[in-house]
Amino acid sequence: VMIESNDGGACITFNGGKSWTTQNNQPTAEFYRVTVDNQFPYRLYGAQQDNSTLSLPSRWEETLDPLQNWYDVGGGESGHIAVDPRNPDIIYAGTYIGQITRKDRQKGHTRDVVAYPQMHDGTATRDIKYRFQWNAPIRLSPHNPDVLYHCSQYVHRSPDGGRTWEVISPDLTTNKDDYQNIPGEPIQHDHTGVELYTTIFAFEESPRTPGELWAGSDDGLLHLSRDNGKSWQNITPANVPTEGTINMIELSAHAPGRALIAVYKYRENDFRPYIFLTNDYGKNWKLLTSGKNGIPEDYFVRVVREDPYKKGLLYAGTEFGMFFSPDEGSNWYPFQLNLPITPITDMLIKNKDLVVATQGRSFWIMDDLSPLHQIDLKGDKLKTALLKPETAYRTQLSNFRGNNAPDPAPNGAVIYFTLENSEAKVTLKIADAKGQVRRVFSTKPDRSQNEGRLNVQKGLNRFVWDLKYEGLDPQPGSFFSLANTGGIMAPTGQHTLILEVGEASYTQPLKVAKDPRWTLSDEDLMAQYELGMAIKTRFNACHDMIGRLRTLRNQVKDAATRSKELGLNSEIQTKARSIANRFDQLEAKLIQTKNEAGQDPINYPSMIDDQFAYLYSVVNAQDDRPNQGAYDRLEDLSKALAVLEAEFKQILDTELVPFNTYLSASGLTLIDSK
Repeated sequence: VMIESNDGGACITFNGGKSWTTQNNQPTAEFYRVTVDNQFPYRLYGAQQDNSTLSLPSRWEETLDPLQNWYDVGGGESGHIAVDPRNPDIIYAGTYIGQITRKDRQKGHTRDVVAYPQMHDGTATRDIKYRFQWNAPIRLSPHNPDVLYHCSQYVHRSPDGGRTWEVISPDLTTNKDDYQNIPGEPIQHDHTGVELYTTIFAFEESPRTPGELWAGSDDGLLHLSRDNGKSWQNITPANVPTEGTINMIELSAHAPGRALIAVYKYRENDFRPYIFLTNDYGKNWKLLTSGKNGIPEDYFVRVVREDPYKKGLLYAGTEFGMFFSPDEGSNWYPFQLNLPITPITDMLIKNKDLVVATQGRSFWIMDDLSPLHQIDLKGDKLKTALLKPETAYRTQLSNFRGNNAPDPAPNGAVIYFTLENSEAKVTLKIADAKGQVRRVFSTKPDRSQNEGRLNVQKGLNRFVWDLKYEGLDPQPGSFFSLANTGGIMAPTGQHTLILEVGEASYTQPLKVAKDPRWTLSDEDLMAQYELGMAIKTRFNACHDMIGRLRTLRNQVKDAATRSKELGLNSEIQTKARSIANRFDQLEAKLIQTKNEAGQDPINYPSMIDDQFAYLYSVVNAQDDRPNQGAYDRLEDLSKALAVLEAEFKQILDTELVPFNTYLSASGLTLIDSK
């Protein structure tokens, strides 16, 4: 006997309850279905077994505690959820005995829009007017979101968000009286609807054609109306298992009349997978699962989807994990990767992400299916290629996705490329809109050129560029107070990816766009970039001067040492000490020389280089047009730096040039002051 709690913990007993062993101590959630909205980032919605409904974001806000961004959306543990595509605050959620809550989160208002409120306690199914299963379909019309559908043994339609209802179909089930006694008997009666039978279990309206309605029952019937419910046609595939549950209907985005259905009958010990395809509104059907073409014969299927971006690319969710087919179901391959082996109850494709609901392992998302759209999955091997990337968004979203998530959501540009082999040197270059290469990553990086490391393998490779150009170039061993000297954010607009593999080169365009929620303009971000570049130029000039100063000072000291060793004129040593002292004084104005480790920067005043670095950090981090104070600060720092540059030049002209005269007269090597 196994007992599972509503937070995912489970215990198992082998001796009638005398002792228990913990099977799982991590919180999980069992979701029946998954729905998404049209926000950025989009949110996921689902009903949890023995728990509430739940909405959570596909990506987290940077400063938000994840748990604060979860919320209940009404309904109950079992039902479907429909979100108004025009306003994600309007949510319809189902629960027991036909109830649907309509929640307006913005206005803080919830009401029940049940079509026919009848209590089912102690009532035989045959005596219930509308047999609403607890997992009864709820859909908003893709053509008019004011139109709401709900299904019992009939298709119910509301033209006004649940205020009024009409029945637009006959009974679309077998309506067998043998299956309509009091649910749950003889041990315990049940009124939730979970044990109601002969109900409509799957429903869709075609997003292509208004009034084209598909309905599948839990007792093996599939019906189609092409006239907005006025008439219905039985289009059940001939080889559907008798009284099997049509759990999911997938209407293809690629052609009218093209649809897939997922059917199961495991409750009667038939664990075979059933996926059917039609291309002619159900006149002809093809079984895509033989039990010998990839999905094992005892892996029953709950859901099937066709990729809306590539016809014939199918995804199947089974009781024991994920599969995909690149060839319209002729062959199926495991698509598990790091997804736990768990029942896949529902899935959908949103913005080229594969969003998955499971029973026991929560929601999962596979980011960016675009490689599957571009790679020839039918070939024997992958050729070397740079795949076209999706638009990369500048955003302040966090890399965090969820509690205990094994992989964070990527921030930046997700770049895919394939390699026939990984023996040759591979270099990825990123060029800006003017064609100037701004970042370089290589399997053999040149650290002197600030090239980053690129790790590759034979086959498919994935690299995430964080949308940052080269950063500040400080002298080695520099310390800063609150500054971030990392890369400057790339402006929005067109970029170019260049992949070099040995002597071969491949290119693809990359678009960088701002977070769709932001109201600032691309010109605002360009102003930020230009000011950041101006600060960077002045900072680098400051540290170039520091580096040059240190080199010259060492040369002056070396000359003094050589002159002493050779017993030459002591005037050289005197002048060397004077020049070195001038360099020390100047260096102390440019950089805090007392900083040596750790917390030192908080103990000593920040010098001009740290001031430039701090200003750079402020400007580079705000994702907006800098305010006037940032421009004023750069002007003040630039004036101060100009004074120090003039002082450096004065040392070179009035002290180092005469010093070289002494060295020349003594036969010593001159100091290169250029």
